[in-house]
Amino acid sequence: MTAHLDPTVRHDFLMLYDVTGGNPNGDPDNGNSPRVDPETMHGWVTDAAIKRKARNFIAESRADQDGFGIHVAEGVALNARMREASKKLDMEPNKKRPRAEQQKVADLLCTQWWDIRTFGGVLSTGDHPAGQVRGPIQLGLSRSVDPLFPADLTITRVAVTDEKELEKMAAGDGGKDREMGSKSLVPYALFRTPGFFVPSLAKRTGFSGEDLAIWWDTLQRMWSLDRSASRGVTGCRGIHVFSHDDPYGSVHADRLFSAVETKLISPHPRNYANYEVKVDRAALPDGVTHTFLGLDGDVKIVE
Repeated sequence: MTAHLDPTVRHDFLMLYDVTGGNPNGDPDNGNSPRVDPETMHGWVTDAAIKRKARNFIAESRADQDGFGIHVAEGVALNARMREASKKLDMEPNKKRPRAEQQKVADLLCTQWWDIRTFGGVLSTGDHPAGQVRGPIQLGLSRSVDPLFPADLTITRVAVTDEKELEKMAAGDGGKDREMGSKSLVPYALFRTPGFFVPSLAKRTGFSGEDLAIWWDTLQRMWSLDRSASRGVTGCRGIHVFSHDDPYGSVHADRLFSAVETKLISPHPRNYANYEVKVDRAALPDGVTHTFLGLDGDVKIVE
């Protein structure tokens, strides 16, 4: 079996992706501006934003397959789905349901919903609680390789929202024939996202070797569904998977991630060609296998 497809061992992985002329993850508490570290100005993208892309891709690409439903989705009540699972098991409403019964409901939910089986979830709400599930896939905060300086652009729309403005214009009483707005974007940024796969949690949720292969594919291709004017051009530049030879890992993940150097080789980062990516495989300890996954045939990794 190829090392990165083995669900019985620990995998630490580092995903590289970039954005050109877009807002990768706006902060609603800051006018939807790109998130940045206020001390260093390095960009941030939350794990929730990456998981949302993955959920959307699975929902679209595997809509007709059993076991690949998305639990955390728009326009649904999560308690209703837990109620449905309880009914299938002939369980009555009980907020103080014994843990063993909660586990039975959780097991059923894991077989139905891909995101619970993958990321876990809080299932302890409502009258049909199923406890909390810890998923085998966990993501850290994405951080840009270099500081970024968002730009605010003023935009106009040659249409108005309220018809009263048109009436004013027709009567010669003022009115406005266009509306002003703004958008924030990042000229360019390359991000690093750490991630982790824990085999013992995969065993508990039923996350299989097939699920693991689907996960790697999803990370590379999910960007195709996240196209919009605000997103600019975004995409995966490769995934570095470090597979241990045991379920618990043999070295700290940070040491493995440090073996992947992303170095700026031009004065200003404006595209991926401005970076050199090096992998120091000699620094990897025995018992760890490095695998590079990438859809872009032009990506060159210096080792």
